[in-house]
Amino acid sequence: MKYKKFSTLTLFLFISIVCNAQFMALSLPKQNIVYYGMDNPIEIAVSNFPLSSIRVKANKGTITGENGKYYLRPSEIGICVVIVEIINKGKIKASSHFPLRVKEISDSYAHVSGKRSGNYDLVAFKAQLGVVVDLSGEYGFDARVEVKSFKSIIIKDSTKQSNIFESSGPYFSKEMKEEMKQLQLNDIVIIYDIIGLYPDGKKRNQDPLVYTME
Repeated sequence: MKYKKFSTLTLFLFISIVCNAQFMALSLPKQNIVYYGMDNPIEIAVSNFPLSSIRVKANKGTITGENGKYYLRPSEIGICVVIVEIINKGKIKASSHFPLRVKEISDSYAHVSGKRSGNYDLVAFKAQLGVVVDLSGEYGFDARVEVKSFKSIIIKDSTKQSNIFESSGPYFSKEMKEEMKQLQLNDIVIIYDIIGLYPDGKKRNQDPLVYTME
């Protein structure tokens, strides 16, 4: 998972035992927003102390990582407070609280090679491997939905229906691929019961896809 450019939320702390102002900064892909059940990348910087002196925890979630780069996984929707502490010789020299808004993952959509229902070039469709589910939101980091299963049928002459082909995972079943070889103009392909596993661990059913071969 790659870090992208961050918007930065900063907080200044003035500590009586330090001559200069102590500076702490926490940065996120989207300012002040993290997502429930996902590993949200955060970066923390401090002045006058090494990164190894930072201790980070959350009141409603878990944090993993070290040396300024971490992943926050909130445990519930609402407000999650990230507590940053600077430890020196076993004692807390500075601490600060960063309240972050926790939102649920937004809607998603299924597609075949980028196309969401409608007319589909016959030759191009025969070359497709399966179904993809993408998240609608912009998260600022890599967030994916895993396709766990789906079903598909082919309707010919607007009346004759093929068997129902069940797929485990994102790819068309072997039987469906064989049936796709016989597709003709104006045949209709329906893909439904598309089950996606989201980064928050929940499974959701996607809207069906309907394609007419042209």
